[in-house]
Amino acid sequence: MGAPDILITDDYYMRHPGVMTQEDNSMLSQVGRAISLVEFLEMAQDMPEEERKDLPPEPTPGFFKMNPDDLKVMIKAAGRTATQFSIEARKIMTPERAAEVRDMRCKKKHSWRALALQCHGRWGGRWAPPSNQIMGIELCIVAAEALGEDVHELPWNDL
Repeated sequence: MGAPDILITDDYYMRHPGVMTQEDNSMLSQVGRAISLVEFLEMAQDMPEEERKDLPPEPTPGFFKMNPDDLKVMIKAAGRTATQFSIEARKIMTPERAAEVRDMRCKKKHSWRALALQCHGRWGGRWAPPSNQIMGIELCIVAAEALGEDVHELPWNDL
């Protein structure tokens, strides 16, 4: 018996009801459930050794299986992208925009992709794709900082 198909995401509003993009919904429709990385690591730790050897499970069509080296390359690339997006988010953030981001994320419950997409359209964003999840994260970080809030606490996120 293999592990259920899961999506690992630390985006609170993908794991709980929220406003999502077509991409978010497409990913969620292909899996049994979405869990955080912390939840996944706890699940893996509690699994018998013979079941752990099969992790990660075979990917759902449209997803891909990664080995540790692939993951390292992806993490480095995401880090470089996050640095660039952080610079961009700091350039475009104003007190009014910080309040807009907070409203979209904390009150209207937008996923990071949905938030990036909305901000791209409202502010003439230059990032690609317009629904870039990393940009959504960076916009939240910068907005929360501007408002003196912790982006890792609810209602921003739970991790």
